[in-house]
Amino acid sequence: MNPWLFDSSGNLTEAAKKQFPDLAAAAAGAQPQGWSPEPVTGAGGGRTVKVSPEALRRAGTNAGTLHTKFDKACGDAWKDIVADTQDMDRSAWKIVQAVWDAFDVWSGQCKTTSGMIAEVAGALSSNAEQYARAEQVNAQNLTKN
Repeated sequence: MNPWLFDSSGNLTEAAKKQFPDLAAAAAGAQPQGWSPEPVTGAGGGRTVKVSPEALRRAGTNAGTLHTKFDKACGDAWKDIVADTQDMDRSAWKIVQAVWDAFDVWSGQCKTTSGMIAEVAGALSSNAEQYARAEQVNAQNLTKN
């Protein structure tokens, strides 16, 4: 979840609604444009799922934005650690060490989470392009026959 998208009540901010209309639609209980999550019965009698490459692209873009903001927030959270600890009294060395240990744990978790968010963003974008290419190839093959 992206905490910058929500107000203190847990609702999407107006800026978030404008930037991410798909989230605004979901919050309002409506389906975002270009999205059909329910299976549709195909002509051959089997069930098929309609995939919207545009919806996948938007999701990939949203995940990319989250990745960028997440990385910035992780960096901002500890940006003053050196300045904040360098002038501490020598008797506080255990506190300084504890702060640096916490920073090491935080950094590792941020890197791992950031990598996962980037992977999701890339997979969504890649899948969008693969679906779009497959649809284009299928359409070309159908017109040849």
